[in-house]
Amino acid sequence: MSSSSVISKNNSWQRIAFGSCFNPNRGDDIWDLIAQFAPNQLLLLGDQIYADFHPKTGFWQKSTPEIIRKEYEKFFKLPGWKSLAEKLSHGWISTYDDHDYGNNNADKTWKYRKEAMDAFREFNKDHFTPVPFLDENGQEIFDGVYSSKDFIVPTPEGHDFRYTVILLDSRSNKDPKGTTNGDFLGSRQWEWLASELDRASKASNLILLGSSIQVIPNEKLLEETWNEFPAARQRLLELVTKASLRTNIFLLSGDIHSAELSQATCYATLRGPDSETVVVPRRLMEFTSSGLSHTFANRMDVQKIHDVAKLKKSQRQSTTPAPYTNYLPSLINSRGYLSDVLFNVYQISNPSNHRANRYSDIYTNLHFSTLDIQSSSGGNAAASYDASFRDMNDLWHTSPAADMEWRTINFDGKTVQFKRLPLFDTFHQPQGVVTYNGSQFDLNRLTVADLTLLFHIATLQDPNLQGYGTG
Repeated sequence: MSSSSVISKNNSWQRIAFGSCFNPNRGDDIWDLIAQFAPNQLLLLGDQIYADFHPKTGFWQKSTPEIIRKEYEKFFKLPGWKSLAEKLSHGWISTYDDHDYGNNNADKTWKYRKEAMDAFREFNKDHFTPVPFLDENGQEIFDGVYSSKDFIVPTPEGHDFRYTVILLDSRSNKDPKGTTNGDFLGSRQWEWLASELDRASKASNLILLGSSIQVIPNEKLLEETWNEFPAARQRLLELVTKASLRTNIFLLSGDIHSAELSQATCYATLRGPDSETVVVPRRLMEFTSSGLSHTFANRMDVQKIHDVAKLKKSQRQSTTPAPYTNYLPSLINSRGYLSDVLFNVYQISNPSNHRANRYSDIYTNLHFSTLDIQSSSGGNAAASYDASFRDMNDLWHTSPAADMEWRTINFDGKTVQFKRLPLFDTFHQPQGVVTYNGSQFDLNRLTVADLTLLFHIATLQDPNLQGYGTG
């Protein structure tokens, strides 16, 4: 990668990098690459360490509280990570998933639940805001590592752009697989989430809601998703859809060792002052980024994927800033054949969602993702927006106040997925009032009971996605 390959921040007010699935025993060169893109902030969406993988053999092992802590210590001593962390003007925020929780696909019955939670809070203490509750004795207790934080970024126009990051904990209170009407969050986290979304949707121009596992996809077989507990998934989508009526909101996720764009169309029923109702469609989008150190590669990529741990600094060209200019053939077990089989099964079982360009919306090599928030391009740039997203989500019929550009960036620093989306100005309208089909609706009166999720489809084929292939 030449230095010209690095995406310029141009008019970006804020560049947010995000990703998941990093094993510190595989090297830390990915952090050097991310640093070249100069993000203001980094979101880690789980699997910050792999406590249940042996650091030398790479095989499964039974983790213990001591191993969890040792792997965290190893992570925070990595030179590449330390260098990047010092450069993040808005810092980094994290949650955990199963491997840093301590056991693959673990749930609330995990015997080291408390110890894993305590280790996360200790090592990430300055980078998330814990949510305490009072027990019967008035003592603070914690039942998860979920958190939220608000940020203010000045714009060139002299305004304040406000955004909120909310990161869920889908492990500490997850019911065991197969539980009837199972749940991911637990009653306290649900109560907190509803309150945070309500607050942020009234105060922020943008909400980024992170889940360690995917929310929208409903066709996955091996990968964990919220579809494991459909009632909980619907409850979450209802809350997100409600928030989308007031402000811009996007889902972020990790876990699957691939990058993926998922979409859903949800329908909200609004009730007017005279009890009239109207059904309003909302387009939800989820950006998945999972593969900071190892990925779920398809067969076409096996010869191109490299193992970060085997990439020695002495084998790079000293004249280039790119960590991955010279890479070795993969020495990892890529599971590529299984990837191909799964994608074929998904297409057969969901013929209406067949991918015209098979891998256009999934990227399976090492990568991270970025979100650039910037001044609205307007004019000719409007043609590059996702038209259905723009038309469906602009309740206010205004010109976009800002743009958000999503990219997946591979190990060579190349953009392999891209989408430009409008961010609508919700704050220059009468607060909480939407005019739709000639009627005004007061969103401040809208409750979850007024919101009905009528239909859902995961849009796997996206003709507006600017994909750059899988290589």
